[in-house]
Amino acid sequence: MTARLLVVSNGNGEDDIACKVIDALRASGRGPKIEAWPMVGLGPAYAARGIPVVGVQNTLPSEGFGTLSLKLFARDLKAGFIATHLAQARFARAIRGRYDLMLAVGDIVPLAAGLLSRTPMAFVSCAKSAYYGGSDGHTGSERWLMRSRCRAVFPRDGLTAERLTANRVPNTYLGNPMMDGLEATDPARFGAGAIVMLAGSRKDATENAAFLLSAARLDQPDLGQPGLRYLFPCHPSVDLARVAALSPDWTRADWDHPLTAPHLCLQSGSGAKALLMAGAFADMLHAGRLAVGMAGTANEQALGLGLPLIVVPGAGNQGPAYVKMKMHWVGEAGLSVPRKASAVAGAITSLLADPARADAMAQAGQPRMGKAGASVAIAARLLDLLESGDTP
Repeated sequence: MTARLLVVSNGNGEDDIACKVIDALRASGRGPKIEAWPMVGLGPAYAARGIPVVGVQNTLPSEGFGTLSLKLFARDLKAGFIATHLAQARFARAIRGRYDLMLAVGDIVPLAAGLLSRTPMAFVSCAKSAYYGGSDGHTGSERWLMRSRCRAVFPRDGLTAERLTANRVPNTYLGNPMMDGLEATDPARFGAGAIVMLAGSRKDATENAAFLLSAARLDQPDLGQPGLRYLFPCHPSVDLARVAALSPDWTRADWDHPLTAPHLCLQSGSGAKALLMAGAFADMLHAGRLAVGMAGTANEQALGLGLPLIVVPGAGNQGPAYVKMKMHWVGEAGLSVPRKASAVAGAITSLLADPARADAMAQAGQPRMGKAGASVAIAARLLDLLESGDTP
C-alpha cells in the first residue's frame, strides 16, 4: 500500500520550501502519495506541481502576518479571523488516521495542526532561528511539540541546531532548503557587480518595483557611476507595463546582452540601466554585489549567497513592523532604512563606498542561512520514516 503524506505549510515562503522537498521526493522514484494543506493562502506552488490541495485556507488580509501589529490583527478579526482558525482546527481533527506522516513546514501553526490531527510529524523549522534571540529562537510550546509529537526536526541553521540540542530537542541539521536551487546557470548575461533589487512576490510587488526604480534613479549623481546596473528578478505577477508607467524618469532601452525571455529594460538620464525579468532569480543574485530587499524569502536567499542586504519596508503587509521583527534575525548582515527613495539611495552609496563593511556584512549573512542540499536529505529521511514504519 502506498504511504500517504500530508504536507502542511503556513505561508508563501513555506509553500516554496515544502515544494523543494516534494520535488526531491518525486525525483527519488519511490515517493508517497502526497497531498498539501496550505494554511495561509491558496497554495499556487502546490497547484503548479499538480499536488492536490486539501483543508481550510487562511485568506485573511494580513497574509499570515496578523500578529505583527494591532492594525493587521484588527483587519483580520473583522474579516473572520476566529471563524477561519476554528474551521482549520475542525479540519485538523477530522483528518485523524487519514495520513501516515505529516511534513509540517513553518512554525507553531502547522505543529498545532499536527497535534490536533494526531498525525506523526516531521518538522522543517524554517521560520525560527537562534539568530532571532532567546535560547534557540523557539517558544516553550514549540519545543514541547517538537519533543512530544515529531519523529524528526530539521532546523534551518547550525547555531539553532546546537541550541535545540542543548534544550533537549532531538533534531538533525541537514542544511536549509531555501538555499537549494540557487545554482548559477548563465549569470554572464547580466554582467557583474550589479545592484539586485528584490520587490517581493506578494500583491505589492509591482508597487515595490516602481519604488525601487525611483531610488535607483536618485542614486546615480552621488555614485558617479553612470554605467551601474540594477537587476530586478521579478515574480511573474509583477506588471512590467505598470512599472514602466509609474517610472517616467526612465526610458526604454536595450539590455547589454541578448535576452529571449520577456523583460523590461529601462535607462536613466545618467546612463544607468535597470532590467526587470522573471525566471532568472538565481543568475541575477550571482551577478550582484549587494541587494536591496522588500521581500521575505528572497531577502534571506540573497544573504545566504553572500550579498550585503539593505532591508526596506514593502508597501503591503511586509511593512515596518515586519522589517523590525526581521532585523533581529538579520543583525549585522544587513541594514534597515525607511521606505524613502533618498534613504535607499544613500544606503547604496554608503555600502559601495565602503567595501570592508560590505564584506563584513556578507560574512555575517551566510551562517544565518546555512548550507544547500537539505531538500534531498530531508526527502531521504522522510522516505526512511515511511518505509521503516516509524509512523505509528
